[in-house]
Amino acid sequence: MMIANTFAQESFTFHGQLKNETAYRYVNPASFTKILNLARLEARYTPSSSVQLTALVRSYYDAVYDFQEVDNVVPRKNPRTILSEDLTAEEIKALRIGNLRKIEVEQKETELREFYLDLFFPRFDLRIGKQIVRWGVVEGSRVIDEINPLDFQEFILREIQDRYIPLWMVKADFYFDPNTVEILWIPDLEFHKPASVGSEWEQFQVLEGLETPPQNLKNSEWAIKVMRQIGGWDTSLSYFYTWDDFPSAFRTVFGLGEFGVSPEVAFNPRHTRLRIVGTTFSKGIESLVFNGEAAFVHGKMFGTRFGRFNPDTGQPDNPEALTLTLGEIQRDYWKYALSVDWRVFGADLSLQVQQQYILGYQSEIIQDRIDTVWGLFIRKELFYGRLLLEMLTIYFVNDRELLIRPKATYQLNDAFKVAVGADIFHGEIGGPLPGEFNFVGFFKNNDRVYLELTYSF
Repeated sequence: MMIANTFAQESFTFHGQLKNETAYRYVNPASFTKILNLARLEARYTPSSSVQLTALVRSYYDAVYDFQEVDNVVPRKNPRTILSEDLTAEEIKALRIGNLRKIEVEQKETELREFYLDLFFPRFDLRIGKQIVRWGVVEGSRVIDEINPLDFQEFILREIQDRYIPLWMVKADFYFDPNTVEILWIPDLEFHKPASVGSEWEQFQVLEGLETPPQNLKNSEWAIKVMRQIGGWDTSLSYFYTWDDFPSAFRTVFGLGEFGVSPEVAFNPRHTRLRIVGTTFSKGIESLVFNGEAAFVHGKMFGTRFGRFNPDTGQPDNPEALTLTLGEIQRDYWKYALSVDWRVFGADLSLQVQQQYILGYQSEIIQDRIDTVWGLFIRKELFYGRLLLEMLTIYFVNDRELLIRPKATYQLNDAFKVAVGADIFHGEIGGPLPGEFNFVGFFKNNDRVYLELTYSF
């Protein structure tokens, strides 16, 4: 929809999307887990060629709780429960009760997702307001694309536009041919949002007593990125002065368990500052497109075990010389991602690898020294683009776990499309200590199929 005044170059555009997402968990106890009705609206007002105002609103209502008990949607389980076994009739009946566990349910919400003003000048542009800024060139990686925190309400399964948390900020782009310089000032402090307490996708929660930095000028985040083409490569160099979106626990132990008395552990969780230096590069060579990005992160706090443990056996490396490490250890680390895109037999393929390497590693750190993830994305159009087949496979090498996401989308007409797909988790849940749960295997009992109906206008 568009209303325009040709005399003043004034225009108003409005479009949106209505969508239903229905998911069914087929692992026992099987249940519908989502009947999400979603509306997205975007309005853009352009009073002149140098000014533009944009607003994006999202509203949703999850009707699954109108048809299913909360304890069916989120069955009783602890990290060691095997839900794939057949349940007795009495066990299934026992699941049909009210919300005795006081699971937090996010059934409905309406929010202003983005709201910003664009100002265009001959040598620079300004964008002021609530917005999402995506850095990085390897799709799906969080190497330098760290500007906006993430919403884990549905793990990492939501679309990008719903997974990122918008922030109020000022973005300025300066054009000094052949360089482009982007500067961000972010006074709005938001951090990763965990899934609701007790919900299907809960994996971590914020500890009680979390100290969040006050929102003032001193605590603002800021970033700068310089982009330039060098030898046919699109390159960038960036610096981000930020807060860690994951808080550190900062444990203190009182007593060491002498004479059979267990030590007392106190937590003082808080966010810490990070400095991230990053780079990206991209180039097409014949039929191949190469993308890469790397970042050096300074100041990261890593959680530790109590003592030096062998991660394979869970036992002390040397019991006679056991040292006690309390709380967190600050270490710098590298992270990087590479991808190559090509086309074969009419299908688009993208192969990528991501890796993290902790410098000055000590064995009591819960995370591995090197963490490696492989990804393969395949996309194929059929029937003149009406049918789109997609397959995303992510393999986490260290814990030998897989996330497989097949999807088929059929475009009925310009406005309406229907999609079916699945989310399949393979792996083990992980260790019993906080921070040792495996990222994907933790949800091995959440395999699901889904149906999406989308109407765009």
